[in-house]
Amino acid sequence: MPIDNNPLFEWPPQIGKIFTWYKAMWLKASEVTLMLAIAIISWFCLMPALIQFESPDVGVIGSMLLRNLLIAFIVAGGLYRFFNALKRQGNELCYDTTELANQKCFDFDSQLLDNMFWTLASGVTIWTAYEVLLFWGLANGYAPSLNWTGNEIWLCTLLSMCFILARYLFILLFRPTQSMFYFTCLR
Repeated sequence: MPIDNNPLFEWPPQIGKIFTWYKAMWLKASEVTLMLAIAIISWFCLMPALIQFESPDVGVIGSMLLRNLLIAFIVAGGLYRFFNALKRQGNELCYDTTELANQKCFDFDSQLLDNMFWTLASGVTIWTAYEVLLFWGLANGYAPSLNWTGNEIWLCTLLSMCFILARYLFILLFRPTQSMFYFTCLR
């Protein structure tokens, strides 16, 4: 399967080719549009008012933790159900075709239960703590913020960079730790 390079990085610039590339990336159902939709819905419908973060209480933090647990459960659980339980895609486009394992090297002797526990107990907790700290900093003026008025170019640039950085962080952080530590018991 050939993977094309982003035409944004080609010289001389070809505006039509760049527009077609981003239209294909952003204007179809993909992980990018799913993440963007979740972020927008979460921000506008599930986010406590920023004023509540000046001195966050247990209710505000608990509502964010519950929201993040639900998002992780729905997204990760939905993906597990689609790809593993229902096997809707089969092995087509699979990165790793091995089935989830049940071995003693996992904390609960099951890779699925291990993944669920560490995602919900550790990952979501750190995610929520980071989010509370960020919004506390925004509410108290310790962290800078941008709004759409007068900052349209910066916000669009930063939004585009999020997806580029996500790819680099996956390659730089997740892949080495996966191969060095976690799956050594499966070899």
